[in-house]
Amino acid sequence: MQEAGEINTEWKSVATDIRTSDYTVKNISPRKDYRFRIRAQTENGDVSDPTPPIQFYRTRVPLLKDSENALAEFKPVEYKAIFLKHPYYEQLTKYVPPTMPIHKPDMIIIDQETIELSWRPAIVAEAIRGQCNLTYTIEVRCPPSFEWRQLVTGLRVCSHTVQKLHPRIDYIFRVRAWNEYGCSDAGLPVSLYRPAVYKIEGEDFDDEEFEKEWERKYGTKDIEKLLQEVPPKFTKN
Repeated sequence: MQEAGEINTEWKSVATDIRTSDYTVKNISPRKDYRFRIRAQTENGDVSDPTPPIQFYRTRVPLLKDSENALAEFKPVEYKAIFLKHPYYEQLTKYVPPTMPIHKPDMIIIDQETIELSWRPAIVAEAIRGQCNLTYTIEVRCPPSFEWRQLVTGLRVCSHTVQKLHPRIDYIFRVRAWNEYGCSDAGLPVSLYRPAVYKIEGEDFDDEEFEKEWERKYGTKDIEKLLQEVPPKFTKN
């Protein structure tokens, strides 16, 4: 805490190493105007910019004869500086939903119908880290659809085994975090794409039979023959 008298006078320290949000200033002069301001200091010595000054001005009255001696019997005025709290600022920084890290979930494919998803923990405001009820929701969509659906919700751990997937459907998964104050934005999605299967419906062929059937239905697969059918092109000199 620093104090100064009239405007343009030098600021000087009143108290340092204050650990609480209030402080009582004692032994101030009854005929002097004061201005007070606060600066915060970290353990490594970094000092913040000062707060706007708090002004404490006396009423100007003429002193009667021997009035200075008369004032001696009265207790000096104690000015108590109060550090005002900022509920709106706290609302923006403390009571807020969690934030998901900018990372895709890790996916382990166990079989065609089962995968295991795991992800990094959500970021929660430090003031409520041990108090809020943090849970996770897994969302899923199946291309070409763009509609997201809730697959499972209320998870308290950062992993989940997804079962009973269709072996020929593509899936995209993403994760959200929730607490009492709302939900986070969804994290980056992870995709499960199935390999394309070129197969005549209702028929099972080995490689040679498949090639014959392909040629019968769609023509030759010989690349040389295909290149011979391509029109010639002029070359640039």
